[in-house]
Amino acid sequence: MGAMTAAALHARLITHGAPAGHVGHLAHGPARLTLRADTPAVIPAVTAALHAYLPTASGAGWTLTVRTTARIDTDLAAAVCTGAAVDVGPAQLAHPCTLPAAALWWLPQPRILVYRDNERREVTLTGHPEPVRPWAARLARQLVTAQLVDAGAVHAHAAAFAHRGGGVLIAGLAGAGKTTCLLAGLRATDGHFVANDRVLLLPDSTGLTAYAWPAPLRAAPGTLRAVDGLDVFTHARGEQEKTDIDPALLAGRVGSGITGSTCPRLMLWPARTRNPHQPEAVPADEVRATLANTRLFLHDPDTGRSSHLNHWLVPLPDFAALDQARDTVIGLLAALPCVRIAVTDDIDQLIRDLNTVLTTVRSAATTPVPREQP
Repeated sequence: MGAMTAAALHARLITHGAPAGHVGHLAHGPARLTLRADTPAVIPAVTAALHAYLPTASGAGWTLTVRTTARIDTDLAAAVCTGAAVDVGPAQLAHPCTLPAAALWWLPQPRILVYRDNERREVTLTGHPEPVRPWAARLARQLVTAQLVDAGAVHAHAAAFAHRGGGVLIAGLAGAGKTTCLLAGLRATDGHFVANDRVLLLPDSTGLTAYAWPAPLRAAPGTLRAVDGLDVFTHARGEQEKTDIDPALLAGRVGSGITGSTCPRLMLWPARTRNPHQPEAVPADEVRATLANTRLFLHDPDTGRSSHLNHWLVPLPDFAALDQARDTVIGLLAALPCVRIAVTDDIDQLIRDLNTVLTTVRSAATTPVPREQP
C-alpha cells in the first residue's frame, strides 16, 4: 500500500452507493451527534434504540455516516486489516488496519467496515443493512459516551429514575437487586425511567447529573411476575434467563415514561436477602470507601470481576484525568443521603419501604435521612 493515507485506503475499500442524504441530529447533555445515512430506515432505527437521546435541530460533536448501499472489497479489507484483534463486544472482534495512524477496522463476522476520520470528527460505518443497523446504534452510543467522558463523566453500575424534579440512583454490584428496586420505585412513584444498569455521572452546576447509557431493560421472569403489569413480558425459556425490554414499553404499566437524565438527590443501595430489614442510612465514610473500592460498583473486589467498558472507537482521556473525575464524582455522591434497602421476594414490602424512604427525604429537605457525618 506504500504511503497511502487511511482516507485514501478507505476510499479504495468501498464502492460508494447512494449519497448519505438522510440526516438527523441527537443531543445528550453536552454531547452532540449528527447521523447521516444513505437509506431512510437507518436514522429512525438508531433514534428508537437510543431512547434517551433527544432529537435536536442541529449537531456538532461527532458525525456518524452509515452506508448500506455501498459495497466493500472484503478481500482487500481482510488483507490490510491484520492487526491484533480488538474486543468490540459483545462476542465480537475487530481487526484494525496496520497502517500508521489508520483508524480503520474490519469486522469479518458481520462483514462491516468502520473508519474514523479524526480531522472531520466523523465515523463511517459500511455494510449490509441487517447487521449495520444495530451496529449504528452501538457506534452512535460510543461517540456520545466519549464526549460525556471527555467532559468529566464517569461510568457507574447503577439504575436511576426521576421523581418530583429529583433523581433516585440505585447502585450496586451485579445481582444486588437494582432492577427489582427500579421497577418497584417506578410502581411506587409513577416516576420516569432513566436507566436500568449503567449511568454516566457528570459534575455540573447542579452538583451531579446522571445521564442514561441507553440499553434495553433486562429482567428475570420472577421479577417481571412480581411487579403488577409486567408479567406480559415473561417468556418460557427458563427462570434464570433474562428478557430484554424496550423501556418505552414500560409506560402505562409502571412509571410515566422515559427521560434521558436526572439530578440524583438520593442514593439507594439494594441488598438482596431472605431476611427483611428496615431501610438503614449508610454513613458517608462508608459510601466513599465502598465507591472507591468498587469503582462505582463496576468492580467486585471479592471475585475480581469488572464490568466491561468498551471505548475502542474513540480514545479515552489519560488515566490521571479519569481517576480525578472518578474521585470528584465519589465526593459528590458521598454528600447525598444513601440508604441500604432490603430486596426480597415481597415486592409490596419493597414498595412500602421505598415510599417510607422517599417521604422521609421530602420532609427532611436538606438532611433527608439521618446519617452519620463524615
